Amino acid sequence: MNKIIEILIYAIVVLGIFLFIREFWTWYWKINSILELLLVQNKLLKKILGKLSGEDNEDESNEPVIRGKYDYRDTVKKKRRSLKEMIDEETKKLKDN
Repeated sequence: MNKIIEILIYAIVVLGIFLFIREFWTWYWKINSILELLLVQNKLLKKILGKLSGEDNEDESNEPVIRGKYDYRDTVKKKRRSLKEMIDEETKKLKDN
């Protein structure tokens, strides 16, 4: 019985160390930020494709469902205005040239 408890404690410690190291490396290499930016980019590309093909629907039902710690919807809402402004500025620059 004592041996089983010792093995369980060892397994829990190893799992904890693994999760900590994994979280550190994803932070260090900015994988979490890259994931959020790629999801925002996909959404913008879908909007552009919809506008180019004449389908101007704002339906968000076709978005990938990402839940949990890295939920991108808050990020999209926070950055939506600034991204829209950037796109408008670039469009104006292209029209002026």
